[in-house]
Amino acid sequence: MKGTVIQINIKPKDESGVGLPKLSVKSVEIHIDGVGDDYNYYRQSDKQGTPNRAVLLMTMDKINELQLEGWPIQPGDLGENLTIDGLKYDQIKIGQKFKINQLEIEIAEICNPCRNLRFLNYVGDRVDEFIKTMKGRRGWYARVVKEGTVKINDEILLTPDCIY
Repeated sequence: MKGTVIQINIKPKDESGVGLPKLSVKSVEIHIDGVGDDYNYYRQSDKQGTPNRAVLLMTMDKINELQLEGWPIQPGDLGENLTIDGLKYDQIKIGQKFKINQLEIEIAEICNPCRNLRFLNYVGDRVDEFIKTMKGRRGWYARVVKEGTVKINDEILLTPDCIY
């Protein structure tokens, strides 16, 4: 199972504390404690910097599916750090390990939708409906096993020593 990183997304720390939508960059260093230049207030403050939420991944098949349902989602809107094409969302499982160049990550948990989704201009007061729509489809959190740099168009590969 393999795919391609088609977009890398970050949100620098600012006064708003809102991490949506994220901004596209060409490359990023990913460390044990998270994605370089990306600040996630919830992970840092409420979750005390948990390493299980260092990176958030989202697949294009799920973004495309949501677009067909009438939500104008674009890569980076959902707060994901890596937007992936070629991997199917429903094939990703907790415990799987992936490699992108030197970077190695392990899928740790599914991302649950939160009320911050209201800050997307097409959600607003439809936040309850959108949260229900996004249940089980917001993305996958991963912990970093080995740090590395990721660039747009890098290949992401399921490693043979994955567990599920």
